[in-house]
Amino acid sequence: MTVEFSPIHHISKSSLPLPHPSLNFKLCKIPSAATSKTHVAIAKLEMGFQKEEKSVRILRALKTIFFLITMFISLLFFSAPILLAIADALLPSLLLSALLFPDSLSFKSLSSHLQTYDFGSSLVDIPLISISRSAIIICFYSLCDGPKLSRGPYLAAAMACSSTSLVFVSVKALFMFGEMRIEQAGAMEMALFGCSLVLAVGHIAVAYRTSCRQRRKLRVFQIDIEAVAACHKGFPQLKNTILEGTPETYFPRVPRLSYFRCRRMQSITHDSFLLPYAHRRRRPGSVHSSSSRRAGSFFRCRRGSDSQLSLFRSISDKCFPTLRSSALPAPSSNSLGVDAAEFIEASKHGNLVPLSVCIFGDKLDPILAYRCLVKENDWNAPSFILESVESNSQGRYSVVGAQPTLEIVAKENKITVLDHKKGRFTEEVVDDPFTIPIKISEKWKPKSIGGLPDTFCGGWVGYFSYDTMRYVENKKLPFSGAPKDDRNLADFHLGLYDEVVVFDHVEKKVYITVWVELDAYLSVEKAYEDGVKRLDILAKRFQDDEHPRLSSGIVDLNTRHFGPSLQKSNMTSDSYKEAVLQAKEHILAGDIFQIVLSQRFEYRTFANPFEIYRALRIVNPSPYMAYLQARGCTLVGSSPEILTRVKKNKIVNRPLAGTVRRGRTEKEDEMLEKQLLNDAKQCAEHIMLVDLARNDVGKVSKNSSVKVETLMNIERYSHVMHISSTVTGELLDHLSSWDALQAALPVGTVSGAPKVKAMELIDELETTRRGPYGGGFGTVAFNGDMDIALALRTIVFPTSSHYDTMYSYKGVNQRQEWVAHLQAGAGIVADSSPDDEHQECQNKAAALARAIALAESAFVNK
Repeated sequence: MTVEFSPIHHISKSSLPLPHPSLNFKLCKIPSAATSKTHVAIAKLEMGFQKEEKSVRILRALKTIFFLITMFISLLFFSAPILLAIADALLPSLLLSALLFPDSLSFKSLSSHLQTYDFGSSLVDIPLISISRSAIIICFYSLCDGPKLSRGPYLAAAMACSSTSLVFVSVKALFMFGEMRIEQAGAMEMALFGCSLVLAVGHIAVAYRTSCRQRRKLRVFQIDIEAVAACHKGFPQLKNTILEGTPETYFPRVPRLSYFRCRRMQSITHDSFLLPYAHRRRRPGSVHSSSSRRAGSFFRCRRGSDSQLSLFRSISDKCFPTLRSSALPAPSSNSLGVDAAEFIEASKHGNLVPLSVCIFGDKLDPILAYRCLVKENDWNAPSFILESVESNSQGRYSVVGAQPTLEIVAKENKITVLDHKKGRFTEEVVDDPFTIPIKISEKWKPKSIGGLPDTFCGGWVGYFSYDTMRYVENKKLPFSGAPKDDRNLADFHLGLYDEVVVFDHVEKKVYITVWVELDAYLSVEKAYEDGVKRLDILAKRFQDDEHPRLSSGIVDLNTRHFGPSLQKSNMTSDSYKEAVLQAKEHILAGDIFQIVLSQRFEYRTFANPFEIYRALRIVNPSPYMAYLQARGCTLVGSSPEILTRVKKNKIVNRPLAGTVRRGRTEKEDEMLEKQLLNDAKQCAEHIMLVDLARNDVGKVSKNSSVKVETLMNIERYSHVMHISSTVTGELLDHLSSWDALQAALPVGTVSGAPKVKAMELIDELETTRRGPYGGGFGTVAFNGDMDIALALRTIVFPTSSHYDTMYSYKGVNQRQEWVAHLQAGAGIVADSSPDDEHQECQNKAAALARAIALAESAFVNK
């Protein structure tokens, strides 16, 4: 067995556990510089530093002597009846005597021996003496300061003995009433007497062990955990002495335990050390019941400084189970507001627990916070900013994160997992790459503690491309039949972020949160200590005096004007119009009702993606604003539409279809709204997409739970207005949010109806793969809640198509060119005009080009 000790921090006299007679407690200060202001309870050992009063020692000695004498007398007084009771109560003794005398193996021989016995002497005295003996021992055992936890097992054993005596004495009574009397057989009775004597001695040994030895063993545990660790922390000069000594060196008045064999110290650090023991029992269960549970009851410090005991397999001593015992430290002097007791309680109900600190948000915004996190990273380092603007007002929450602990990159059926925490890189080929994040997520049992905002605070962040639907429809839409892949982007990329920063714009607060995975640690206290360190490091990154410098920019562009015209596309004007005509032929033939054909425009710029995101927040604020650096590309998006949202098993899908520009005045807005709602084509297209949304939600929802909560409402944004509806459903119990996502990808807004047939035609009519366009980006929280936005109005920057360009705080003034991909589509129906649909694509892409032009005007041409 290995016992690990850690020091006790930040407890006062009132918060100490009940003092043991062998120890005196005194408050003093630790001499180390790191914790010079922290008061620590130092246990003064009786022989080591401060002797207790002589009267206390004498009283304890008298109590022990009185207990031993009383128990010994009670056993002697009832010695003969005890032997008789045990011999009469235990049938195996008869079988043992039969084995010693083979000639008596027959039932007739055994019956004859029983009939010669004088049953009258034991008919009444056996049960009475057995009960009296148990009551006397338990009474004196309780009065003489015996361990409370040992009373229960002893009481159960004593009562079991008495009950067994009653059962067998009833059998004897039957023989006696039958007046069967035969003379004793000498050899058989001698064997019975010998067996009874052995059993009686064993019973006395059990009584002794459950009283004196168990109590003394617990005392040694208490001295080891509370005193040795505390003295080691308070007196560093003991380090070398402890390494060479044993517990008996420091506790000479405690008898050496034959139950343990002490060995040499294993290791020692600045705050803990390992003291190995060889344990005679190799079953972890017996160690836990006889040691951990009892010892743990003594070490309960109030104010959140609980001692923790846990069993695990020792790496250096695999033959023996390992007992870990230590005390949790309180928060550091610059208090991060983390409650250790709350963390411990949460750890009992889950294996993933957050630690967070809340700071003022008046000097920090998401843009600056992001640069504080990624100022040392390159453009390929995964990181994100997620923001929202809803109902013409600033959304409540913004979330920032960087440096994921795990990444999953899927390209067709090849999946790559990058475990940054373990430094592991794995690749494999699977039929459905979605199974990998699902398996990882199933291991989590998050337990949130109070104070976290009601939004995404940690989990998966990434994007899903349009082509991920081929994992589900792999027969009708295989990767082999997809259009040309000219960018080689991942089909989906996910980063696991366990350190995030959440901005609450309503309450002007910033929540800095780290998640602690308990399974990665050997004990709860180690997990807590590491979590507090991580939280402290993360918080200090925003408290540095030297924040990265960001250019303020000069906005000299009318943000309501359209951007520059986009000429370069992956399809010529004529080829796109020809595709529209072919799509109309399929519609007239009855193959489909609607299809969305898109084209990808290219824009070269000297403004970098982060500057363009800053401009996009001004030009086109939307419910789903995102700056997402992933492997192989960077996404800058301002999506107005939900792909799928799952919160507390409620699925939400909000199709947006039907668009008109904003008016210059309120009256013009109202006029345009009426025109939009009276447009038969726009309304028919919207109703068709609502039916598709109901079908997608119904695939993974309980019966009769799918509802259209709102139908054909007008939503106003900075430059356009949309017709919006909301479809909801209740997720099936055996499914997860990942199933809801796969059922929704891609939504009808970017594919058509019927969905699968429309996607088959898209593969035929479009020239290149869509990539992130038409897919989604967003979050999947540790608790399974999902919020994925549709990847519309999203600029894709392939990181392989740029030359490095950095901010002025790095001292680099030279700018290089980036390639921005702006993809837009138009819904094709029976009466669509090819010219109008081509112009609609250009108008939608030009809205994104405005942000690039603004970034160039503000940051490049200033």
